[in-house]
Amino acid sequence: MSERLTIEKNEEGVYLSVEEGVSLAEVLDFLTRERISNFEADAVEKALETPGKKTRIAQGEARKDAKIKVEISRDSMIAKISVEPPEGDAPWPEVSDLKNALETKNVIYGIDESALQSIIDGHISDQWVDVARGDPAIDGRNAEVEYVVEFGSSRPLETNEGGKVDLKELSSVTIVHKDQVLATRIPQTDGQNGINVFGKTVKAKNGKDRKLPAGHGTRLSEDGTTLYADQDGHLVFRGSVLDVLPIYVVPGDVDYSVGNVHFIGSVDVKGAVRDGFEIKTSGNVSIGGVVEGAIIENDGDLEIKIGVSGGNKGHIRSGGSLTAGYIDKATIHVDENLQVKDAIMHSNVSAGRSVIAGSRGGKGQIVGGKVQAGISVSCVTLGSHMGTKTEVHVGVSPDLANRKNELGSLIEENKKKLSQIDTNIAFLKKIEKAGKLDMEKRTIMLKLTKGSFQLRSLIDGWTKELEEVELKIERSRSDPKVNVKETCYPGVSITMRGITYLVREEMRFITFRYDGGELKPLPYDP
Repeated sequence: MSERLTIEKNEEGVYLSVEEGVSLAEVLDFLTRERISNFEADAVEKALETPGKKTRIAQGEARKDAKIKVEISRDSMIAKISVEPPEGDAPWPEVSDLKNALETKNVIYGIDESALQSIIDGHISDQWVDVARGDPAIDGRNAEVEYVVEFGSSRPLETNEGGKVDLKELSSVTIVHKDQVLATRIPQTDGQNGINVFGKTVKAKNGKDRKLPAGHGTRLSEDGTTLYADQDGHLVFRGSVLDVLPIYVVPGDVDYSVGNVHFIGSVDVKGAVRDGFEIKTSGNVSIGGVVEGAIIENDGDLEIKIGVSGGNKGHIRSGGSLTAGYIDKATIHVDENLQVKDAIMHSNVSAGRSVIAGSRGGKGQIVGGKVQAGISVSCVTLGSHMGTKTEVHVGVSPDLANRKNELGSLIEENKKKLSQIDTNIAFLKKIEKAGKLDMEKRTIMLKLTKGSFQLRSLIDGWTKELEEVELKIERSRSDPKVNVKETCYPGVSITMRGITYLVREEMRFITFRYDGGELKPLPYDP
């Protein structure tokens, strides 16, 4: 009720009271809001003429039309209708009335005829019913990058034969090969526009493009949907891009925090390689600290800036050259040259070409163990004043010498086996000649005969290879020598071309050479 206008209803009718100054327009608007439609115009005029007095403006019960309310959602995608029911003899609205109410609110799209009809048929009142719905815009999908490579940190942990996790195999190095697929790109899609209940277009967002994270050592396919490795190496994230690096850098030690390093490029270890760990790679290796009883195998050169403290464990095998500060109680083979600054102590080392102790102005000591080289061995001191047994072999590639020994052992061992097999076959043939060979023994004789053929074939192959190795050894004989810049001590043995020279007294400034079928100590001649 307005403070300036009041309505009272009873069995006799509807009474209106207005204050001084109320206009006819105010009264009519008020009656419309109150849904009173059966008023008498003359009575309304009379009420205006007698302000403050109750005037009956309608006979009997008030007639109140239904009120149709329309509500629009904030996004303009849903229109709702709620009907306040009519009173008195006012009729229930028709579907057309509901449509007119929607039209008044400019709702023209997505009108649900069945929902409108259900309101009318069911006389649904005083509750909101969805009667129109727009089509929402469908935004496009952004481009996506799918990584094909399984990164090292996400791989399952390896277990040993007992089912326990091998904590040395925790390496997070992700190795990739040239032309390997690293990632693929799923292109973005365009959005689909929508339309709201007012019939207006609702703009959709197109998906955003996303480029593949191409960095150093990678390449894109022509259509930009595939990222490949352009070289062998270590896959890493650098910011938001992928790099394939030919060098794997370990910022500290190779230990349980890093795990074994298996790589296909070069490796740069800033710290040490701890006892029991491995580095296996196809490239060069640089180690800033000490190598303990570890396994290092690489195809390139190897630099150990401090030295090797092997503790008679592990081994080092390099396809190139090795430089180190010192070597102690280690097993090492390199295909090229081995250079040590200070000392090679109680170790088994071999080089396809030369062994040099005393590089970069170091002590240059070789003491204890066995040193082999294909061409030469050079040092400052050889052996020790304690008479420590120290073997030096020069003139034959250690690999060829080792293979010669292996083949010789294989041939000798299997010739013994063949002799035993032939003896058994001869015995079974005697039994057969006497007519006493049963089926079981016949089967044994057939198996032995087959084994004899196979073993002879193997021995023939090994014998042929041995001849080739011996020929290579003969051809590779150059001018082997051992240079001792200062002192060579008793206890040292030097072997060249099968001849061994035992040092029985201290010698200084000496070079050992093979000359005229003899191994001779000669004046120092580097």
